[in-house]
Amino acid sequence: MITITSAGNGIIKHIKKLSGHAYRASCQEVLLEGERLVCDSAAYGAELLTVLIREGYTGRVPEAAHCYKVSPALFDVLAETGTPQGILATAKAKQVSLEEIPKGGAIMVCDRIQDPGNVGTILRLCHGAGVDGVVLLRGTADPFNTKAVRASMGSLFAVPIAFADALPRYEGYTSFCGALTPTAASLYATKFPKKTMLIIGNEGEGVSRAILEKTHHVMIPMPGGAESFNAAVAGAVILYEYFRQVNDVR
Repeated sequence: MITITSAGNGIIKHIKKLSGHAYRASCQEVLLEGERLVCDSAAYGAELLTVLIREGYTGRVPEAAHCYKVSPALFDVLAETGTPQGILATAKAKQVSLEEIPKGGAIMVCDRIQDPGNVGTILRLCHGAGVDGVVLLRGTADPFNTKAVRASMGSLFAVPIAFADALPRYEGYTSFCGALTPTAASLYATKFPKKTMLIIGNEGEGVSRAILEKTHHVMIPMPGGAESFNAAVAGAVILYEYFRQVNDVR
């Protein structure tokens, strides 16, 4: 295995630049750090391009196109976590077109969700619930941001992700959004069809007016008096009520 010792090496420079959104988008790559994230991502279908291993690392190493060893000092400069585990990788960013999202079950839509951690958590949630795909509307945080990637725990490679400027329309689908409006029905009084599109809105503003006008509104009862939930938590509550109904889970 080749050992890289120079910070001027082209691979090292490339990995450093992946922390920037514009560069990351231009080369369509994702940075993964940590044994579990790297290995789980590979298991979920990530195409690993380069793996870097810190000298002395003894954990698992998944198969990749290229694998290099780096000195501890150089590795620690590249690592973005406080306690580096000794392995990081780059992978091809995985996304699909709106038409390529499978149709038949639930589709989750994120409307201008700004916290990358929330986006990553929602991707993990959708993976767990078996959602057909996730649509990220314009203004939503980059799912390939390192914070989103870590929050997804590799699930961004297991769930089809598409990008859109406006809410897509799919034949036979009924759309529901979480909203605190006068016409909103209680989540637990709402009957979800199998072909359901669920929309979770911006942390501070909720879903856009344009989406409110096109969708059914559901609200999560708050008997304790809290005003609202975190976007990812609200998404989990609504999605799993859909899951319970459609799968007749008791």
